[in-house]
Amino acid sequence: MRSALARRPQRRAAERPNWGAQETFVPAPSQGWDTETPVAELPPTRARVLDNWLPSGVQLKVRNGYAEHVTGITGPVETLMAYNAGSNSTLFAAAGANIYDVTSSGAVGAASLGSMSTARNSWINFTTSGGSFLWICNGVDNPRHWNGSVWATPSLTVTTFTDNDIAYVHGFKERLFFVFKNSLTLGYLPIQSIAGTVSNLPLGAVFNFGGRVLALGSLSRDGGSGVDDYLCVLTSQGEIAVFAGTNPADATAWALVGVYYVGDPIGDRPFVNIGGDLGVITRNGLISVNQVMAGATEQANAHIISAIISTAFREAAVRGAGFTGWEAISIPEQDLLIVNAPATAETANQFVRHRVTTGWSRFTGWNFETFEIFNSNCYAGGSDGTVYLCFNGNDDNGADITAAFSGPWTTLGAPVLKTLMEIRPIVTTATRAVLRLVARTDFRQAPPLPAWPVGTVTNALIWGSGIWGTNLWGGEDATTRQWRAISGEGHSVSIVAEARSNQSEFTLNGFQLRYTVGGQV
Repeated sequence: MRSALARRPQRRAAERPNWGAQETFVPAPSQGWDTETPVAELPPTRARVLDNWLPSGVQLKVRNGYAEHVTGITGPVETLMAYNAGSNSTLFAAAGANIYDVTSSGAVGAASLGSMSTARNSWINFTTSGGSFLWICNGVDNPRHWNGSVWATPSLTVTTFTDNDIAYVHGFKERLFFVFKNSLTLGYLPIQSIAGTVSNLPLGAVFNFGGRVLALGSLSRDGGSGVDDYLCVLTSQGEIAVFAGTNPADATAWALVGVYYVGDPIGDRPFVNIGGDLGVITRNGLISVNQVMAGATEQANAHIISAIISTAFREAAVRGAGFTGWEAISIPEQDLLIVNAPATAETANQFVRHRVTTGWSRFTGWNFETFEIFNSNCYAGGSDGTVYLCFNGNDDNGADITAAFSGPWTTLGAPVLKTLMEIRPIVTTATRAVLRLVARTDFRQAPPLPAWPVGTVTNALIWGSGIWGTNLWGGEDATTRQWRAISGEGHSVSIVAEARSNQSEFTLNGFQLRYTVGGQV
């Protein structure tokens, strides 16, 4: 009699090793750069390194480039000044002993103003019943002003100091206020005046740490130019005295609101207006005066606008604090705030904050000394004596833009051993820009990035020279769908990549990643 064969007991599905490939989506770090969160806890949308990318919150976009605007200037361009008077607008560049009109592009012409002792100027547009003026000073030369057609030297009556001691100018409540170099005394003119008798405002008894007045700024507590506007006086020792009122000569119309400590400032242009707030560039980062006045604590870091990149900011300050070029500027057309951070006498990086996401990144390859907005465009002065138009095109004056990032460490949802197989970057571009990448595992800094793919950044398909099915027709974006082999074995994974782009926009949305659970068989 036949009997049925006994079946071997089957392992439950949960106990079987899963040798099949799994697939997951890894988002691009579109929320920006983070040097402060422990690397094992970094959110998936932040990056450990983020150079030349803009963190828009939805995707990463390689920044735009720059192009030559005016060439042939002798010496570094240390100041750009925009004169705006109705339809009469002029852009000036100061370099060496001269100031040039650089409104029109091309080779520089003759100097508009010469025989200056320094090119590092403080300036302001100021309108009175007598006209609109660009008023400049530098603490070495006598002040000058431009009225739309000629430069002139204002007639000033100064006591204790001299005209050429005026190192900084600022407009507040219809008055010009001045900083006298190497002193704790301010000067100011009568209302709506560009010349005349300069009254002194001694502040030596106001500050606790001495030093000298470095810069002036305005702070709005009501979001505009109103009764809640304050004058902020910053010293070289990091103290800010905040004043309210309209007339320093009248005790009933002028009052000290308070004195606050923000930390050691960097550079001679440390203030930047950020909406209704006032930022100060210090060795500890970009500080919010509003938050300092509101009593923000050191532990919470609420007063440090750049808190999320504090380590990188402090390192840059240690390396470059002795060089000129530290300044910041808001660029409304780009939704960006830029802090220029010189690294040497001829090179600089920029810390960049996106207005919408408040995410940070870093620009490299922009060796600029100064920035200015003119006719809604951003211009920069180069250490090579060139004025550049920024955020123009998709190359750096003809050179490729290289953008790099190191993504966060992720367990891909399960802290188990994984073997990586393939990766597909989701990239949108109108040309065959190149991307190289590597996956690193378990907090290792190896392997290095591979060599760039064969071929360089090229134009879109040109009739008669392109390869059908390989090159792209110009004018159309294409999203890549190519899988690449990738290796690595570990519990945590980080994607490290560099993109090289030219001639078209380049955006990164994320990566599709294939892997198996378990080690290699």
